[in-house]
Amino acid sequence: MKQIVQPHEFFCWRVAEAYMYYLMATNRRPVYRYETGDIEVSRHFLMPLLDGYLGHEFRTGI
Repeated sequence: MKQIVQPHEFFCWRVAEAYMYYLMATNRRPVYRYETGDIEVSRHFLMPLLDGYLGHEFRTGI
């Protein structure tokens, strides 16, 4: 059975993956540098954040 992926879910996965590659290239590990300390991130952390935002935008039509 083929599972249909929503466009915003596909976008979220790709953006999260690209951001992880960017962090690895700049910091040599997946951390977001912040003035009060480093925040370790993962694709599985970023994807729901993006998905929640974009899912809300698609549902409300804003």
